[in-house]
Amino acid sequence: MIEDLCKRIKNKRKESGYSIEEVVKKTKLYPSVLRDIEDCNLGNVSKTYLKGFIKIYASFLGVEIKDELEDLSTAEVTLKKQKNQKKPETGESLSVPFYKKVSGVFSRIPLKLKKNIFFGVVALLVLWLGFLGVRFSFRVVLNFFRSRPVVEREAAVPPSQDLSSLSGPIDRVAASLTARRRCYIRVFADGEPIFEGMLESGEMKSWRAEDELEIVVNDGSAVHLEVDGEPIPRLSALRRRKRLIINSSGITIE
Repeated sequence: MIEDLCKRIKNKRKESGYSIEEVVKKTKLYPSVLRDIEDCNLGNVSKTYLKGFIKIYASFLGVEIKDELEDLSTAEVTLKKQKNQKKPETGESLSVPFYKKVSGVFSRIPLKLKKNIFFGVVALLVLWLGFLGVRFSFRVVLNFFRSRPVVEREAAVPPSQDLSSLSGPIDRVAASLTARRRCYIRVFADGEPIFEGMLESGEMKSWRAEDELEIVVNDGSAVHLEVDGEPIPRLSALRRRKRLIINSSGITIE
């Protein structure tokens, strides 16, 4: 029987005092092959080389082989069964897909706990959406109040009012303008453009003309104006475009 041959080979190695490593050096066979032959786990060895490996091992130890190798053909079915019944190694258990492991763990969670987890996640989501909604509403309200025009309480000159009664006859057609905040200005002297651009907050400009000065400002509430050295009331309480005409007879605002 092949089992008897394997047992004799194993006993002979031990009696001879050889270790597996020493036999590997002498026969050039793999350690796993030697152990499978000794333990008669022949299903783990390739059938193509099995008989040759047994002959090499037995010849090295001086073990006589009779007709045991003929049993290998009849023992194929048994060897296949042994191979199929081999237990998986540690590395094989690690090859289980991750999602199967997770689903297995989740399936062991009690139904009540699953419901609590679900409602907890939903509650957190609702709170987060509510926070985003409040934040958005706050920004909308804040932007609304920021965009509202600032109504100033200082006296403003109504449109198309003649200021000759306030300032009297003008000896020189001259004006100085100081920007309270950033604004756009256009100035014409005797019908010719002499300035056009943005004035920054605190910036001051002065102009003179022979007969007439025309000043167009996009925000009448954003400027402080002096004509011939005399300050005049604010042009507007609201952010509105104003056009001033200054000549020897007075000032007109449109």
